[in-house]
Amino acid sequence: MQRKLSVALAFVGGAKVVILDEPTSGVDPYSRRSIWDLLLKYRSGRTVILSTHHMDEADLLSDRVAIMSQGRLHCFLCIFVVVLHVFLFFVPFCACLVCF
Repeated sequence: MQRKLSVALAFVGGAKVVILDEPTSGVDPYSRRSIWDLLLKYRSGRTVILSTHHMDEADLLSDRVAIMSQGRLHCFLCIFVVVLHVFLFFVPFCACLVCF
């Protein structure tokens, strides 16, 4: 309950940029889904920067994904390309032209 409240409070002030650090960690699946619904409902007109370990969450909630490893940004792509690289080709770091 407290996790949902803190996510909701992030959107109350009408900020144009909202930064959330693993908003669904440590919650049950039902609460996780309700947090997703809240993020999807109130993200319009805002930039939401979200960190997560869950690829399904990144797929559902994001337009673009940045992959970090060992403190470095390795790739910044749309979610479809990330899913192709990680799940289909089992490439730990992609070799596309936009990677660093």
